[in-house]
Amino acid sequence: MRSPEESSRVELGQKHRRLRTARRIKLQELAEGTGLSASFLSTVDTGKSDISLARLQRIVQFYGITIGGLLDGSPTDRVVTRASDRAPLHSPGEGVKTELMVPDLFRQIEAVMMTFEPDADYEGTLSHEGEEVILSLEGVSNLHSTAKSVTC
Repeated sequence: MRSPEESSRVELGQKHRRLRTARRIKLQELAEGTGLSASFLSTVDTGKSDISLARLQRIVQFYGITIGGLLDGSPTDRVVTRASDRAPLHSPGEGVKTELMVPDLFRQIEAVMMTFEPDADYEGTLSHEGEEVILSLEGVSNLHSTAKSVTC
């Protein structure tokens, strides 16, 4: 049986491969557009490698979608998203788990929950059109945006 992290990695790879092949994009083209190596992208597609959120952000920017769009972009009739319905993305190297909190991305809002382990080392940039809502339940975080920096 696979660990949750391994299952997440394999599922993400499958979703990415479906998107890439549906758009008829070759690994080399994606590599050139993202600055990542084709061999690394291949290991992501096959679920053999973890990917940092910063690298994943480069990939989704290439496609013109959000990370949430890659996690689960298929429409559904569900109105509630239970923990068992979420599409988690684990990034053990950074100490971050990301989960889509809405049933699909065909709504007016995209809600993503990010859980940071103590001493998580995430310094990437996540961006999309719109505004952000951050709810910190426990601990201290240093957040930096183009407008200002905040400790919460």
